Parts: sequence; structure tokens; C-alpha cells
Amino acid sequence: MTEERGEKKIFNALSKSESFFGLCATLSMIEHEWESIAGAALAKRSGPKAYEDGVLVVGVENRSAEQDMNFRKGAIIKEIRSKMSLRLKDIRTEICRVKRRRVSVVVSASRWRKPPAVPEGPELEALVCDMMERNPKLKPGIARAAARCRIARAKRGV
Repeated sequence: MTEERGEKKIFNALSKSESFFGLCATLSMIEHEWESIAGAALAKRSGPKAYEDGVLVVGVENRSAEQDMNFRKGAIIKEIRSKMSLRLKDIRTEICRVKRRRVSVVVSASRWRKPPAVPEGPELEALVCDMMERNPKLKPGIARAAARCRIARAKRGV
């Protein structure tokens, strides 16, 4: 089994489940693949920020980047839909300081009373390191998404 096939197998298994964990895996993949989705020039000036009810919020550095994002919006939505199993309706832009960070997920109140906290810190890092040691071919982004899902699930008691 090649490295890519193993990665895709894990990603597909996580993203096909219609749950919070599948959404986390898909959004982690968008964040990881943002440069190939948006293009190198635009990716330096923008980044995925949040996802809520079918709308991907993208942070952009300035009005120029916002205009570029609005111009390429249709192509970016089409690319995300073709690569991932995300029901994306629209992209909204916000001018802010762009830095690489994880995409936050806002789950509608009808499914959750309170959005679950996304784990951070030493617990997450220890689990990511453990996963990487067990499977050295696993990419860090996929390992981090799987670790977040595992910790969130354990905290919920599932």
C-alpha cells in the first residue's frame, strides 16, 4: 500500500461519516490543500477561517485579496465540491490578519446545545506523535484531524 493510498483511505473513512468528525476531517483537508485549491498567490493572502451552515468563511488580508477571492469564488467552490464531500453553498470573506490555523466548526443549535470544544495542547500533541510513530507514512495534517476527532469523541463519552 503506498503512502497516498493509506492517507486517502483514512480521509475517506473519516469524511464519509455524516457527523462532526467527518466535517472536521474534511475541513482539515481544505486547510491542508488550500494552496492548491485557491492558487499560490491568493493562498498567501487568504485562508479558511470557519464553516457554518454550508458557508465557508475565508479570511483575507485586504480589499484587493477580497476582490480576487470574489472573482475566483465559483471556481473555488467547484474545486472543493469535486475534491471533498462537503455540502458547500457559498464562500464569505472577512478582512482580518491571515495566519495559518485550524478551521473552526460551528454546529447548528438543533444538533448540539453547545458546540464541542476542539482539543488543543499537550494531550493533542501526544496523540498526534503516537499516531505518527505507529504509522510513519501518515501526514501530520491527517494525524492531527484524526487525533482531534478521537479526543472530542472521548470527551463526549461516545
